Amino acid sequence: MTKSVVSGVAGSARILRLAGHELAKAEDHGKRLDHTGKMRQVREASPITTSGLDLVALREAHVAGAMVPRGKTAALHMLVQFPTQLLNEPNPEWMLKHARAFAETVFGKRSIFADRVDRDEAGLHVVDLFLAPRYFKKTKHVEQEAVSISKHMKDLAINQGLLDAYNEKYEKKVDTPNLWIVARQLR
Repeated sequence: MTKSVVSGVAGSARILRLAGHELAKAEDHGKRLDHTGKMRQVREASPITTSGLDLVALREAHVAGAMVPRGKTAALHMLVQFPTQLLNEPNPEWMLKHARAFAETVFGKRSIFADRVDRDEAGLHVVDLFLAPRYFKKTKHVEQEAVSISKHMKDLAINQGLLDAYNEKYEKKVDTPNLWIVARQLR
């Protein structure tokens, strides 16, 4: 198998939607209470976090007072992988700071409710961020704080011209991007 030319020098960011029960599983994983978490542990080291590991409670506190849609998705799990060859020594605090800054450029300053760098796994270059992006929603009748899982990604798609590129490539006319379109065009 040939090694890719970008292996170790390119980072990545991946976003997964989490339903409520999946957020609870992610909490158990971070606390190493699940089978997978125990299996991935290769050394004794506590995670680095600025928020804590109680994801369900942290999300509830984060969305308190905001209008929360009834959709299935409770939060977004953003995995930011830093290039292994560009960091001589993994610096978890530095990676956490820059991963948070990156996420905030897309989702806003009030989007992250939890973060974690696992230092007990083989790969030391991954930051886990958990998001429930808040924004100020203004309609004809109401102005209020709200949580949206898709609004910021759709805004990104429109601002980057991804919707136009999608329409040209697939010879379609879509006015509002869905998350599938955004993900497809961001590859």
